[in-house]
Amino acid sequence: MNLNKYSRQIALPFIGIEGQVSLFQTKILIIGAGALSHSSSIYLTTSGIGHISIIDFDIIEESNLSRQIFFRQEDIGKYKAEILSKNLKNYNKDLNISFYNTKFTENIFNEMKTNFDIILNASDNFETRKIINTISLKYNIPWVDIGIFQTKAHYCLFKPGYGCYHCLFPDIIESNENCSLMGVLSPICGIMGSFAANEIIKFIILNPNSKINHYFNFNFMENTFKEYYWTKNLECELCCNYKYSLEIKSKLKKDQYEINFEHILNRNDNYFIIYLDEDFKKTKQYLTLKQQSIPFIQKSIYHFFDNNKIEKLANKHYFYNKKLILICKFGIKSKTACDILRKNKFHSYFLSKTQKQSILNLD
Repeated sequence: MNLNKYSRQIALPFIGIEGQVSLFQTKILIIGAGALSHSSSIYLTTSGIGHISIIDFDIIEESNLSRQIFFRQEDIGKYKAEILSKNLKNYNKDLNISFYNTKFTENIFNEMKTNFDIILNASDNFETRKIINTISLKYNIPWVDIGIFQTKAHYCLFKPGYGCYHCLFPDIIESNENCSLMGVLSPICGIMGSFAANEIIKFIILNPNSKINHYFNFNFMENTFKEYYWTKNLECELCCNYKYSLEIKSKLKKDQYEINFEHILNRNDNYFIIYLDEDFKKTKQYLTLKQQSIPFIQKSIYHFFDNNKIEKLANKHYFYNKKLILICKFGIKSKTACDILRKNKFHSYFLSKTQKQSILNLD
């Protein structure tokens, strides 16, 4: 991952390097490749969401071109999901972007065999919403619903454990009214897609502090905006049928591989210390901790965002059969590097912030 590409985003206090890594590790499924999908997916792509899958069975028609901004005249007759994904890849080749030219069903979802972190519904029919709601509860996946009707629009985030689509709309019935039949104003698609992308990014980074159980309603003819708070229906027949946790199950707890000073001294494991702050200069190749000599090197945090450098790291003979201890000034870089190394099959840990100085003061 090229961090320089996201430097303006990383500069935001609530994102930083750790937040950017979280975005890069996120897997999102976008259902529908229409106008809302275009405006949301482009900003999810340029923001660095690492894995994006798009599913839609529909074919591009001439009437789509005024709203679905990545389609051109020569694309008419081709699959929407395929053309959209190819265009997104041109904006960010670092990402894994895939497509499915088929109708979304639960069986198709199971065939994907991907542990999605979040689902974005950018389709315009109620049957799809019901399917997504069931999948969300069954597999513990948060999902976002956006929709447009003429000059009105809505947005809502659903998280298992807090209530579902059926809690909010228990008596909703199928309707034939959608943007294809009733019309839609093109700029609204851009506004709502961008709004959804922004909220999804905040949810990935700030969860659980994001606004869950809030239904946003927009009227762009009157330029009015309303926010409604809703609660889980404790007697919802769908929620009661599924067991779920209150966390996204595919997310690793950030403190799971935290290690302390005493743990290092009291075990006979082979450790190797990697220090990530460039302001600390250490000429020795070993740190002596209570008569234990532990090998030591310094690396830049950027080293761990380069796949080639990680492969070279794996081939270093002095890492063989070692447990890697990551240390940095504030604990953020070490957590980030630890997570990346874990995903690349390294036995890595990070030292707690309060324990760091104890090691650095020893010779």
